[in-house]
Amino acid sequence: MDAGIASASNIAWLSEHGYQYLVVSREGHAKDPRDQESAVMVRKTEHNSVAVYREIDAETGETRLYCHSELKAKKEQAIRNRFHVRLEEGFDKLNAGLDKKGTTKNYAKNT
Repeated sequence: MDAGIASASNIAWLSEHGYQYLVVSREGHAKDPRDQESAVMVRKTEHNSVAVYREIDAETGETRLYCHSELKAKKEQAIRNRFHVRLEEGFDKLNAGLDKKGTTKNYAKNT
């Protein structure tokens, strides 16, 4: 099931009617599969490694798989780095303009 339609009520309906389901979640997880004893290395190549850890939720009985890909982690870090660089450049531009006459002092007008 697409994460966009995997609402709590939709999942509850599936469970109530005896359906099994698979949902992809993009939420951040505190657990890194590589730190778990029972983690399984699914793929390890020269450029990437993918590890998976399985956990069964005691309350709901759901099985959750936590996956970690080195390449995906590097891509997400690069996105965060680009955002931080652009943000710092914007702050530097505003800071430099504070001492100059005729420059925009309002961040909203600078973007």
